[in-house]
Amino acid sequence: MNYSYPQFVASGSADRIIDVLTDQQHTRPHQTVAGAVAASAVAVGFCPEAGQQAVESLGVGPHTVVGRLRRTELIQLAKVIHRYWRQSVGEGSSASQAR
Repeated sequence: MNYSYPQFVASGSADRIIDVLTDQQHTRPHQTVAGAVAASAVAVGFCPEAGQQAVESLGVGPHTVVGRLRRTELIQLAKVIHRYWRQSVGEGSSASQAR
């Protein structure tokens, strides 16, 4: 059984990720993007690898200060994280169903 699927269903919306990233940006503006994504992964429960892949695919420097990102960049980052997370959950559940 894929245990990440219930977590995804419970809090698996891009809006939730946007909210947590925005909180990180406002409460800790000098934190790096990598640190904000890691803290968001803990808060929301998404796969940390999905966050790393999203940062890499968007070309955002992981050492960039999160307070410097525009709102549109945060939204885009959250949506890409959500997409990668959904793909990883889908791959895990289809692999467990194939057994």
